[in-house]
Amino acid sequence: MAVQLPVKHTIVALYVAHAHNLKFANSTIASHLSAIAYWHSLHGFADPTKSFLVRKAIRGAASLAPTYDIRLPITLPILERLCSAVPTILNNVVQQNLVVAVFAVAFYSLARIGELLGHCSLGTSPKKVVQLDDVTFEADGAVLKRMHITYREFKHNISGKPHVIPVEANTTSNTCPVTSLYNYIKMRGSSPGALFIDELGQPFPRARSESITRRCLVFCDLDVARYKGHSFRIGGASYAAAKGFTDAQIRLLGRWKTDAFKRYIRSPSL
Repeated sequence: MAVQLPVKHTIVALYVAHAHNLKFANSTIASHLSAIAYWHSLHGFADPTKSFLVRKAIRGAASLAPTYDIRLPITLPILERLCSAVPTILNNVVQQNLVVAVFAVAFYSLARIGELLGHCSLGTSPKKVVQLDDVTFEADGAVLKRMHITYREFKHNISGKPHVIPVEANTTSNTCPVTSLYNYIKMRGSSPGALFIDELGQPFPRARSESITRRCLVFCDLDVARYKGHSFRIGGASYAAAKGFTDAQIRLLGRWKTDAFKRYIRSPSL
């Protein structure tokens, strides 16, 4: 179909919608519009790409364009490697146990790092993170079977009701979350307050944990640009899916209100 020049702004708006339906990248659409604008300017015509209708079409295409999450999941083998690297990175035994427990709890309970560790900003309440009293253990004789973690402060918790997560022991891995957390708490002591604390008894800083995580990633020759704190949650969701958890179980475990968790599920090949 031939287009008469100069082009009407309605035709340009229709082109933007058509290009979006063809899954053109926003940068490609912008390049094409730039060429149209240049031709009209060169010949003394009004620029149709500047019209209100076209600008709205461009904004709509941009908002509907898919976004790509470059973060990779922490898989169980990677989790085991990271935990094994911790004693090489840190000399303090208490901190070693703390970091391994954070890694394991974040993975197996699909926790956001901000739910476990404190922010350095002034005015942040220590009660925003999981507390020592929020953890209980179940044992069969001398064998730890599972634990329950109560999350009280988490994203989208509009009702303000606490959410209890059961976490099963994994005796086949050196990353067992129940054993890891139990061993840390024995060293931590029974003083009330945040579950993960520093030398002063304050919530262990998230920034400090992120620095340690980066050092572990580098030690394991992993890409620090692709593995972030949220990679534990992404990996945990993928692990649960691979283990046969239902959508409802994963949604409950990760405290999702919708099926948004599905975009976290990654192929085991990753």
